[in-house]
Amino acid sequence: MKKAKLIILIVSSIILVFVLSFGTLYGLLYSGIPLDNPIALGSSSIEIPANLTDDGKALSVMSFNIRCFTKEAEEINYWTNRKDAVLALILNYSPDIIGFQEVTHPQYLFLMEELGDLYGYYGSYRSGLNTERGNFLIKTSDPKVNSPNIAFSSMIGEASPIFYKKSRFEIVNHEMFWLSESPEKPSKGWDADLKRIATYLELKDHYTDNTVRFLNTHFDHKGETAEQNSANLINDFIADRSGFIVVGDFNVPEDSAPYNELLSQTLSNSKYCILETERSDGPTFNGYGLSEENLTIDHVFIQANIYSPQSYLIIEDKRANGNYISDHFPILVNLEYK
Repeated sequence: MKKAKLIILIVSSIILVFVLSFGTLYGLLYSGIPLDNPIALGSSSIEIPANLTDDGKALSVMSFNIRCFTKEAEEINYWTNRKDAVLALILNYSPDIIGFQEVTHPQYLFLMEELGDLYGYYGSYRSGLNTERGNFLIKTSDPKVNSPNIAFSSMIGEASPIFYKKSRFEIVNHEMFWLSESPEKPSKGWDADLKRIATYLELKDHYTDNTVRFLNTHFDHKGETAEQNSANLINDFIADRSGFIVVGDFNVPEDSAPYNELLSQTLSNSKYCILETERSDGPTFNGYGLSEENLTIDHVFIQANIYSPQSYLIIEDKRANGNYISDHFPILVNLEYK
């Protein structure tokens, strides 16, 4: 009897080891990480331009599409090989507020872990509704903001979170909505290929007592009607309120109909609110250098009656090995309150 129990125990242990090993293997393969690909401890030679140094009253904001955690055409561009350079870039430029796009669950965990001492954060995944309790899956560092069921937040797509320096800012209000006919619930709008979202924070600036309204979004890349209506939705959200900064990957170039719609009310492109000598120009999408489409589709819009841009920088820094940090260049804008 004891011998039979021992045999059963041994067989069960072997099966358990096999299942765990297979699960790990499947997870790696499914996520697109080659098994023989070591994590690159990427370094960065990024230097902060002198004219972007914070004087205590300036406000620096960044828009950064970090490219989602996915299988890439070239192994060197896997997230595991880019993440340390992404972190180095953020720490070197030290923006006060960041709007990230294409942030999947492993990336969100990395950013929270590595930046959590300096930055608070807020944002939900675009596909995320916990149908058992009817709560959206929100990740936030602010204990005053309801954040139910965070443990269930994997496997639910990309987020467009906002990170803010918690030594300077406090969340006053927050909201997330979908770019669709039903913005209050997870939904795909019009002719969009994917669900798309906007993340919003109203922040109190303890340095100046000003209110900063920061909106971060990621428009659809295929649906032209969705792009146009998303711009309308953003303008409707902003209407009759001041202090807005709107950043994101809009997937539309300058002078397109959705772009012009965004400029039709109270927003201005920060890039064109300053002298040419104080701004960099060029594409924001680089495609890791593998695409012929070098497009300017990431933008930082402001209400120019509230903010005065001092510099506009498309950050073209690369990894130490010469490869791109993401398939988009981040944008850093240094502002002053008027």
